[in-house]
Amino acid sequence: TVIVAVFDGPVDTDHPALRQTLISELPGSPDSQCTVKESFGCIHGTFVAGLLGANSQSETPGLCSGVTIWIRPIFCEARDFSQCPVVTVEDLSQAIHQAIDAQAHLINLSLALSNNTSEENLQPLFEAYDRAQQEGSIIIGAAGNHAARNGNPLFDHPWPIPVAAANSEGDPLPQTNLGGCISDRGVMAPGQN
Repeated sequence: TVIVAVFDGPVDTDHPALRQTLISELPGSPDSQCTVKESFGCIHGTFVAGLLGANSQSETPGLCSGVTIWIRPIFCEARDFSQCPVVTVEDLSQAIHQAIDAQAHLINLSLALSNNTSEENLQPLFEAYDRAQQEGSIIIGAAGNHAARNGNPLFDHPWPIPVAAANSEGDPLPQTNLGGCISDRGVMAPGQN
């Protein structure tokens, strides 16, 4: 069984498309079940879990139905996402180590770090990436949707694979983050509608 660790918001496991999906909490993580279903964290976490593993009979099957998904909530459940604390390097590094300890095959990052993250502060994250590379845990993440042309600090290390959003013609969407990491090792994926 392929194990995908998803670092996002909590997940509404009662959603019809996820009822047959094997979803559990990453060992050592906070509660992964939604308590405020209308919150940005819950909506985003449920969307990403469904995008990956919604059952094959649902109206929109997941990209990899049949995987086991381990949830590690990083986003809070406030109704307005601006009320949530930013994802810190320490939180993300700890989550990556937890996923590696639990032998996740793939680690999904659909998140961003705070804008004032310096390269010096990224060292714990880069150490977690080094460990993932040594142990064979693939890290893939959303390039982001802030129209940044200088990339995203999550991908300032050569191991994680960035995914940029494209339209139906294969051109990057105007809001997708771009940068050298996309042309070096990134992929484009449908991101419109």
